[in-house]
Amino acid sequence: MNDDTIDILVVEENDNDRDSIVEALQSAIENVHVGIVHDSTSALDFICARGEYKDRAGVEPPRLILLSLRMMN
Repeated sequence: MNDDTIDILVVEENDNDRDSIVEALQSAIENVHVGIVHDSTSALDFICARGEYKDRAGVEPPRLILLSLRMMN
């Protein structure tokens, strides 16, 4: 990402909610890159650049992480 890009990770298991969040972010913020994962395990893999996200090694972590509170149960 370049310095002008806002990198956001959305962690949401519900497809409809996730799509709505991504659409809202992309329409409201110019130069946004939205990463999407479906669960907390994938979120940790994304942030730590491991598993299927190992190609992110050396990449800055997202500037903002939006986590579904329903995953906390």
